[in-house]
Amino acid sequence: MHKAALFSAFLTFAAIPPALLAAADDPNPEANVIEGVVAEVGGEPVTMQEVMEDVRAELLKDGGKHGGDTSSTEMQRLYSKALDEHIRRKLVLAAYRASEMTLPEWMVDKRVSEIIDGRFGGDREKLLEEMAHLRITYAEWRSQMEENMILLAMRQMNVD
Repeated sequence: MHKAALFSAFLTFAAIPPALLAAADDPNPEANVIEGVVAEVGGEPVTMQEVMEDVRAELLKDGGKHGGDTSSTEMQRLYSKALDEHIRRKLVLAAYRASEMTLPEWMVDKRVSEIIDGRFGGDREKLLEEMAHLRITYAEWRSQMEENMILLAMRQMNVD
């Protein structure tokens, strides 16, 4: 193999974070806690763990539509896509905070109630059970819902 091609292949593989391939294939995701800051947006970190959770979710999405393709090229694509999304999300949230707009608490409460009614048949305990399974707190989940609402509003406002 030509030295330039070998070097190029090495760079391609080296560009994948070290634990990426192993973590994606592990049936026990909690066993592979991946730490480290991979980007910083406005002083806020984007961690390897956050990005890898999205990569794992994408691999499992639609019953594994990737057909088990965990090639370095596919993993790099999924990793880049997840990292870009996290960066975009943080940029939009930073713009929201800079604009000094506020999302009324009652709107978040209403959305939370809609989710509990729609997905859990009005049973808050079922929601709490799912959150325990996902290992997140109610406060974290509610914060995610609020962020999702902010992102939707900011994107809609900018499109309009």
